[in-house]
Amino acid sequence: MGKEEDLQMAQYGILRLQKYDGGAVRGIDTHVERRATSSRTNPDIDFDKSARNYDLQSQYQGTFHSRIKNVLEREGIGKTRKNAVLLAELLFTASPTFFDGKTQDEIRQYFTDCYNFVAEKYGGENIISAMVHLDEKTPHMHLCFVPITEKGRLSSKDIIGGPKGLVGWQDKFYEYMHEKYPDITRGTPVKVSHRKHIPPFMFKVAGELYDHYGEICGAINNLGH
Repeated sequence: MGKEEDLQMAQYGILRLQKYDGGAVRGIDTHVERRATSSRTNPDIDFDKSARNYDLQSQYQGTFHSRIKNVLEREGIGKTRKNAVLLAELLFTASPTFFDGKTQDEIRQYFTDCYNFVAEKYGGENIISAMVHLDEKTPHMHLCFVPITEKGRLSSKDIIGGPKGLVGWQDKFYEYMHEKYPDITRGTPVKVSHRKHIPPFMFKVAGELYDHYGEICGAINNLGH
């Protein structure tokens, strides 16, 4: 089997992270909750299908700002620094081929397992949203939580750490999910590949790249001919 066939058959479980300070929370809220009916930055969204989206957490309602406020007040946290990270977003998805042939119940179960991974590792009480999007090319979940430590401190550094901490999260995610989905493959960690950080939105359009995989390979092979 050649490298091209290996790439096509590989099914990766994907976890990526984004952090938001107070000024950026409204934007991610609008995107995750589909509070707008059009998007200039993400043409992949089919708003006619947005009603199919669902949230796997049910303890918080309202805007993200109000949900964050509820968590902070519960922990007795008052005024925060202007640049403090108030929200961490974990984007969960998989290679588009992973979802091929799966029923909606099976897709929901995959994201439920992703949710449980975070709830068991970190605790579910600080998860303010776990929205599964089915209105884009590849199913994915935005799991958003307030980074509160066990001692009740707001600290994304303690919860996530730097690049090494994120790699640790990804390692544990792969171990957790591989037991349930043996076909899932662990991607090469950044510390090995030395690749630059890839923004989460790029993974959501991965399906389009897979759709044109043969065309892209043909174009590459014909270079210089």
